[in-house]
Amino acid sequence: MTLDLSTLDAKIRKFQKLKELLSDAETRDLLADPEVRLFIQETVRGNGSLQSLDKVAQPEGQKPKKLLRPGTLLAEVFNTTTDLNEVKGNFTVKDVVERMQSRSYKFAAKNREIAVNSSLVKLAEAKLIRVVTRGKGRRAGIFGHAKPPKTSAA
Repeated sequence: MTLDLSTLDAKIRKFQKLKELLSDAETRDLLADPEVRLFIQETVRGNGSLQSLDKVAQPEGQKPKKLLRPGTLLAEVFNTTTDLNEVKGNFTVKDVVERMQSRSYKFAAKNREIAVNSSLVKLAEAKLIRVVTRGKGRRAGIFGHAKPPKTSAA
């Protein structure tokens, strides 16, 4: 039995290049730019490999400045969650989809729930909202805002 090490060697070379790139401060600054990060996320589709890029490029506690560009699904989901947070506190994907549909939002995605869930995950990674309870099986995930809703004291 012979082993073909050429594919393994190619992967090793790629990882060495990646290590070299990430050791450069200018490259890390470039990757921390929200527009560059969004471009990479939109053009590269993987099986979660971008999550490690997020952790390397995004300094702890720093919120992306241009993550919520007006007119994007992410901005609409965030605005909807803000409204839901004021009305009922915590919310689910279904709550967000129903509220957006009641506002006549036109979804480009075939599956609205998947699109909204992906947006909620991105917002949670950016620490703009929080995951109250992770969904499992048929149980829906519950989300809430990073800042609790304002209550007026009488």
